[in-house]
Amino acid sequence: MYSLNRRVSYLLGCVGSRCAIMIYIATVSGPGDLYCAGIFYIFVASKFVFLDFFQRPNIESVSLRFTHAIIYIIFAFYAMRGNNNYSWKILLVDLVFGTAVYTFYNVYPILNNIFSNIVNTHTEAVILDV
Repeated sequence: MYSLNRRVSYLLGCVGSRCAIMIYIATVSGPGDLYCAGIFYIFVASKFVFLDFFQRPNIESVSLRFTHAIIYIIFAFYAMRGNNNYSWKILLVDLVFGTAVYTFYNVYPILNNIFSNIVNTHTEAVILDV
């Protein structure tokens, strides 16, 4: 289980920076900004692919870096073409996907433990007299 510090840093750092970049691109970015963002995200995607294929700690670990890399490459394609209408929507898909996976892996086990404790409070067999 992650510590509270790590959860807060994810929510503020990762999700917050994605929201800020997405809002900036959707509202005030020009073609030059989009082109620079596209180049930046190509580097980020290549780093994710490198880390996913060459530095995976063990086979059982779930790594979604490759999925994020594909989303970032698609974003870079639209951003480098100067298409502002689609580029921020692709980052929105990445934001929703990342948040959903984070919630599934971190919140679902906590809820599962809480509800299993509530349901399994009475462990003895109940015999009803007819």
